[in-house]
Amino acid sequence: MTLDEFRDALATAVADELAAAHPRLADEEMRGFDLGCMPWHGYLELSFLTADEDPIVDEDPTSEIAAWRLYNFAKGDTGQWPRGAELEQWLLEADRKIAKEQIFAACAEALRSPEVIAALEAYRRRPGFICTVMDPDAPDLGDYVGGGQPEWP
Repeated sequence: MTLDEFRDALATAVADELAAAHPRLADEEMRGFDLGCMPWHGYLELSFLTADEDPIVDEDPTSEIAAWRLYNFAKGDTGQWPRGAELEQWLLEADRKIAKEQIFAACAEALRSPEVIAALEAYRRRPGFICTVMDPDAPDLGDYVGGGQPEWP
C-alpha cells in the first residue's frame, strides 16, 4: 500500500466509523475530533471532545486528549480500532520507511476528505468545532490539520 492508498483507505474507514457511531453519539454536542496516530506502535484512535467536558481541558484541550470522555471511542474488545486493523498493520510496516511527518500529513488529508467532512456534519457540532492530528511526541509543533494550535471556543 502506498501513502496515498493509506490516506484514501483511512478516510473511508474514519467516515464509516463516524457513520456507525452516530446513532449512539447523536445526542452529544461535539467540540472537537482527534485522529490519534502512533506509527511506531501501529496504532490509530478516534476521539471526540464533547461540549460538556470538564473545563480543565479548556486551556489546551489537545494536551489532554486521553482524558476526553469519548477518547478512543471506536476501540473494540482488544482496545484497538477494528475498522483500522489493516491500516494499523501498514503503519507498523511503514514506520521505518516513511517519515512520521508524512504519515501525520496523510492522516490530516484523510480528515479533510469530503467523505469524512460529510460524516462529521451529521453530528451536532459547537461553533469553533475542530479536527486535529497531533504528533504525540511533539505536540508543541501543533496540529497537522490546521497547521498550528487550534483555537477553541
